[in-house]
Amino acid sequence: MSANERRDELKHILRRDIKTDAARIQMELNVSRHTVMRDITALTLEGYDIDTLRGHGGGIIYRGFNPCKAILTKKERGFLHFLLTSLEGEHAEIMSGIIMKLA
Repeated sequence: MSANERRDELKHILRRDIKTDAARIQMELNVSRHTVMRDITALTLEGYDIDTLRGHGGGIIYRGFNPCKAILTKKERGFLHFLLTSLEGEHAEIMSGIIMKLA
C-alpha cells in the first residue's frame, strides 16, 4: 500500500471512529506507531483538523477538514514533512507538535 493509499484509509478510519488511538490504527493499517503519527502530521498539513492527546484517556480525535488551516504552501509543508522524517523520538514529537500548530 502506498503512502497516499494508506492516508486515504486513515481518513476513512478517522471519519468512521472520530475518536480512536494510535494502537488501533496501527493494528488496522498494519504499520508502526511512527508511521501513524507521521501520516497524521501529513494530513494535518493538508488541512485536516486532527488532535492528538497524550496520556491516560488520550487518543486521536478527528474534527473534520478545514482548508483555512492549510496556511503553509505545498513546498513549505513538504519541507517540514521532510524534516520530520529525519527526526526520531522526542525531536519527532516536538516537530509534529509544531507542524500541527502551524497547520
